[in-house]
Amino acid sequence: MTRRLVLSYVGIAVLVLLCLEIPLGLLYAHNERKGGEARLEHATEILAAFADEAIREGRPDRLRLLAAETAEQVGGRVVIVAPDGTVLATSHPLRAEESKPATLPEVRTALRGHAHVGLRTAVLGGVARLSIAVPIVYAFFQRQIQSGLTAGATK
Repeated sequence: MTRRLVLSYVGIAVLVLLCLEIPLGLLYAHNERKGGEARLEHATEILAAFADEAIREGRPDRLRLLAAETAEQVGGRVVIVAPDGTVLATSHPLRAEESKPATLPEVRTALRGHAHVGLRTAVLGGVARLSIAVPIVYAFFQRQIQSGLTAGATK
């Protein structure tokens, strides 16, 4: 009798814990993912602001440093793309499938002037990764880059 009573109490306790723990665990995982997305989007927007400043000052050489620092900070990869889709700077060597980032949906959205946050599955390895693209406001972009490239070529 005592054994049945103890087993019923243990069974009820396990059932109550499962009914509470599973939904709370799912909620916690969802909140952590959203918080991570927000932190990553914030870091990307800061990168966009500094990249805009580097472009406005005619210093495209600073873009690679900005990309590398941001990639180290967020633990990921950073690619800075010009409005025409060419790669201005990257934090890592581009693989063959990454050579044209302007073909990615999030980059196309950013090139149209809108931020994009999305979870997509990578082609290699089937690893899910978070990708964020934010636009950089390009004031006099072509003139700034051309003058920066000319200055860089004369060194």
